[in-house]
Amino acid sequence: MEFCNCGVEIMSFTTVKFLWFLAGFLIVYSFCPSAWRRWVLLLGGLVFACLGSFWGGVAVLCFTAVNYSLGGLISTVRKPKAVLIAGIAANLLALLFFKLSGRAVIGLSFYSLLCIRYLIDVAQGAIAAEESLLRFAGYTLFFPKYTMGPFMDCEELVEQLDAPRLRSSDVQEGLQSFTLGFAEKVLLADRLAELWAGLARAGYNHVSFSLAWVGLFAFALRLYLEWQSYLLMATGLARLFGVRLPSCFDAPLLARSIRDFFRRFASFLGEWFHKYVYLPLGGSEKGVGRTAVNVLLVWVLVGLWHGVHWNFVLWGLFIAALLLLERLWLGKRLEKQKILSHVYVLFFLVISMVLFAFTDFGAMGSFIARLIPFTGSSEVRIRLISVIGPYVAPLIFGVLSCFPIVQNLLHSFKRSWISSAILAGLFWWSVIVLVMNGGTSFLYLYL
Repeated sequence: MEFCNCGVEIMSFTTVKFLWFLAGFLIVYSFCPSAWRRWVLLLGGLVFACLGSFWGGVAVLCFTAVNYSLGGLISTVRKPKAVLIAGIAANLLALLFFKLSGRAVIGLSFYSLLCIRYLIDVAQGAIAAEESLLRFAGYTLFFPKYTMGPFMDCEELVEQLDAPRLRSSDVQEGLQSFTLGFAEKVLLADRLAELWAGLARAGYNHVSFSLAWVGLFAFALRLYLEWQSYLLMATGLARLFGVRLPSCFDAPLLARSIRDFFRRFASFLGEWFHKYVYLPLGGSEKGVGRTAVNVLLVWVLVGLWHGVHWNFVLWGLFIAALLLLERLWLGKRLEKQKILSHVYVLFFLVISMVLFAFTDFGAMGSFIARLIPFTGSSEVRIRLISVIGPYVAPLIFGVLSCFPIVQNLLHSFKRSWISSAILAGLFWWSVIVLVMNGGTSFLYLYL
């Protein structure tokens, strides 16, 4: 699967342009009066959006103004449901237009879910409609979470943005979190991306059985590390500005079921689809058959949210089938298996990446043939031993990074020169690699 930028200049956390932007922004933010910081954060969000893509930034500003107006209408009209439906439809249609047209607006999928959540919460009376357009724009354009979340209630984040508190402990922990995420993305995830890209260039028909499996595992590990590294950077950046974003990544590899994995992997997305899609459909309160239909519908939507291609629909249906199997029969048995349950989760998540990775079903079929021993008609030209050398270290350290070993170690020395030296070394090593070899954008940016 190739996520192209469709002519959009990328502005992610792992670009040299972003590092220059961040350095300048931190200087301005640190020395500006406390009363001005909320407006500096808003200006920073606008600059960040427009540096990624000027017209993408304009589109997001239009989205912000429209959703602010819709929120105000919902809170004042006699029939808010009609306005709510129109607002949800407008966000979804605009998202669909940009996906189908190939005119990528970075992070638009996450942004759309954020705005829909805001409109529904206002309609249900869970929060009050924001009266100030500038404060609402500060909520939607807070750049540490702008591209890929995590979500927060509007009132909760706006309260923090109104009076951000800049403490030395926040700066220290924010720098540690950002640096770890930055190094994980550049030194590990980007290198694993090269392995997968190499298989695509060589042709899936010509890779060996063992190389196909290692490549698929590398692709799955890359996605895992990209999400983990992004969240480390996003929460770290927010801490630098005195803002605390919610934790939504809870050691997913400790999960003993697919359901538990996705709850741990991206809790804010799971909560969104559960609260705003699954429960309105009836949840699990109307019998087994209706529950199964609801689960299937939700995961079809989750798949389409990732991309408007049939492979994402199949991926969603595959995950839904596993969830239903766990609900109806397998779940209680997994609870009794302390080791096999983890093997089950890892195996089926890696297998699901076949559906996630290919929009071309011809290429998918060729690759699946290589995952099965003694199949495939083309001659094997590339074997594992001939290409694995440069990727052994990224694979090993990538697996270790899935567990909080490094973070716990640095935390134990957080006020010592050892921790500072390690973090400085990781940061500048990552910068050198980024400048010399370039980097890849987050796959999730184009969702």
